[in-house]
Amino acid sequence: MKKKKILIVDDEHLIRWSFSKKLESWGYLPETASNGKEAMALINNFNPDLVLLDLNLPDINGIQLLKEIKSLNASIPVIIITA
Repeated sequence: MKKKKILIVDDEHLIRWSFSKKLESWGYLPETASNGKEAMALINNFNPDLVLLDLNLPDINGIQLLKEIKSLNASIPVIIITA
């Protein structure tokens, strides 16, 4: 069975690392991005099945990034997270 791919977008390294390690232990294939620019590149190349998206990023607001993600692929589920 193909592993589900999850993109974690958060500017805090520890958050990305923690989510990534836990998701790997559950059998998922995680990838991480620390800002909106990295996230958009990975949306195209990694083609995730789910996105965990921080609301506050250094280069773009999470809501705006959500709109950009949905404009590329409206079927990708996105879960918005924040501290």
